[in-house]
Amino acid sequence: MTTQNTAKIFLEQSNDGLVKIFEDKIKEFEEEEKKLRQLRGKEFKKYPDFWDYLIAPKIEFCRKEIRRFGWLKRKVIIYNKEKFEKSYVNVEELLNVIDISEIVENYTKIVWCGKEYRGLCPFHNEKTPSFYVNPEKKLWHCFGCGAGGNVINFLMKIEGWNFKETLNYLKKY
Repeated sequence: MTTQNTAKIFLEQSNDGLVKIFEDKIKEFEEEEKKLRQLRGKEFKKYPDFWDYLIAPKIEFCRKEIRRFGWLKRKVIIYNKEKFEKSYVNVEELLNVIDISEIVENYTKIVWCGKEYRGLCPFHNEKTPSFYVNPEKKLWHCFGCGAGGNVINFLMKIEGWNFKETLNYLKKY
């Protein structure tokens, strides 16, 4: 298996634990290399050929593995950072940009009345309007059923979405 294929497998399963695993592997190979280098001064003074054929290849293998795991560790860190930056949404900025009345109009008829919109609540049956939308405060409230909140709460309640699905919808809106 090549290093790139290994990286792809690890990136697909990427999490913070992988960075720790790679750091442990790097330390393990560094310690093994250190032990092998200490042998050179002791047992292999008399037999330098053994050093060239037995220990030097093992040290080179350790160096190669240290470089490989270091590379994988950097890739996982970069991948996690890019993944976080792509998924990051500032909710306050998103709420400031979106007009709640436009979204609510897609689900129920609302009419401008003074400072607010007013209409029939989409969450329960009623004959007189008790559903209010305030575009300045970016809030909605139903005095009939007591439900209320911002545009995120409205979409979560009416569509049955979770928070992440609602934010993804609002990002595209």
